[in-house]
Amino acid sequence: TPADVVATLEAAQRRDPATFTPLRTVRADGDAVVLGFDTLYDGWPDLLVEAGSVLPAPIVAADEVPDVTAVSGGWFRLAEYEPGLRARFVAHPTSALGAPGVAEVEVYFSPRYDTALAMLADGRADVVLGYLALNGVARAEDIAGVAAAEPLGGTTVGLQFRDSGDYGGDRQAQARRWVAANIDLGELLDGMLDTAGAPASTPWAGVARPSEPEPGAVEPGREFVMIVPTSSEVLAFAGRAIERDLSSRELATDLVSEPAPRFVEAARTERDAVLLTRRTTRRPPLSRDVVVGDLESSWAGQAAGWPSDAAADALDNTTWAAHFVPLFRIGVLHAWTDEVLGVRPSAWAGAGFWDVGTWTVRTGS
Repeated sequence: TPADVVATLEAAQRRDPATFTPLRTVRADGDAVVLGFDTLYDGWPDLLVEAGSVLPAPIVAADEVPDVTAVSGGWFRLAEYEPGLRARFVAHPTSALGAPGVAEVEVYFSPRYDTALAMLADGRADVVLGYLALNGVARAEDIAGVAAAEPLGGTTVGLQFRDSGDYGGDRQAQARRWVAANIDLGELLDGMLDTAGAPASTPWAGVARPSEPEPGAVEPGREFVMIVPTSSEVLAFAGRAIERDLSSRELATDLVSEPAPRFVEAARTERDAVLLTRRTTRRPPLSRDVVVGDLESSWAGQAAGWPSDAAADALDNTTWAAHFVPLFRIGVLHAWTDEVLGVRPSAWAGAGFWDVGTWTVRTGS
């Protein structure tokens, strides 16, 4: 309902005031929700995505989310959940989206692409989604009766510096820029990702860095420690390439590999930086990645859209601050057997199951 949307957005404003500062008012008006901004703001759809899923107003007001939501407005409802292992969803025939094409979807969580492919090969899985893999399409299509795709879009691999680490804070921008300027992943993109990867220099997909910033400097004798997730083959290769590049330029660099879910906590609280993936809309807000004094510039750039002088200034400011350094975009792996019909791969936010309600299974399968 409109009240649920209003409550969810107001909660997002409280949780992340910097990102949502351009949004001045939120109110229900009959069956509609009216958003008020202090300026023209063409990035408002992306801002809504930043708020996350709409939740019922009473849950938002109580500031807690139940472990299991009995019903939803989508194609399916959650029937069973084993943390870290599996989730089972059953059809929600009265959904506002209409009845889905299959009665049940069972999802298994497998951190490793090789394990997922083995499940696909021996018939324990029908669809494999969401992986970042080296030569992923060819490896999947080696299995008889399997189709695969890796569309490029809103998935970016980048270096996130920890605010409270030795490279964090606005005073360390020079050091962060030096690190960014001395990383060259061209060989990885050309040799291992081919058409499934593309260089990235800004948080906005398809928009290159407007100007080249001064590379900055790192004082002699400094060290740099970066965390990578154990399960991602792409991030492991990229991490080793970064370690090689920086060590060859006399910055002592170490990789620390952490398994999920430990990786998430370590990325927040330990070391200098983390190599991670961001899955975003086409024009995600810039405010979380700029120097504090440049917040207004980032909002103006978001409002003006691309191309514009304001957006170029905002992207330059994010590059100068270098809190998050985009390195490359990567395709999101989708693979499915010929028993499943209607899979349409997407690389944008919600990449895996965005169209799951339109999938069907061959009669007799």
